[in-house]
Amino acid sequence: MINSYTKIYRFLTNYWPCKVMLDGVEYPAVEHAFHAAKTTDPEDREFLLGVTAQRANEVSKEIPLPPGWDETRLKVMWNLSLQKYSSKNQELLDNLLGTGDEEILIGNIWHEKFWGYDFIRKQGENILGKMLVKIRDYRRKNIEDLNFENNGWVSFKETK
Repeated sequence: MINSYTKIYRFLTNYWPCKVMLDGVEYPAVEHAFHAAKTTDPEDREFLLGVTAQRANEVSKEIPLPPGWDETRLKVMWNLSLQKYSSKNQELLDNLLGTGDEEILIGNIWHEKFWGYDFIRKQGENILGKMLVKIRDYRRKNIEDLNFENNGWVSFKETK
């Protein structure tokens, strides 16, 4: 089981540099684009382009969430992760495929329980870890239709 973003698995973090697109704009990492998706304000989005991934995460806490964000965030993360692990970022795709059949647990100590698993409180849904496993499996099989609605993700999300 892969349970941390350390050493050879650092590339799994959303802070890892890669080219991803959101609304026709290229972002330097999934973290930047994910938080930009929370707003339509061009100034906020422009600001997020010019900061570190860590800073994008911190600043995003001040961005009011749009209506329906709880559902939208799944689609946004799925689409950005698909881009990160694609031929556009071949080295990252190869690294993900190189994880074999290992379960990916997005373990943390900062109490993130939706996208990951909180080691301190021993709880979490690990949604991002499950997404990465699913993307890895689809990429390995060269499945082309990976859009959110047609890939079974909605029902998969409900499994623990």
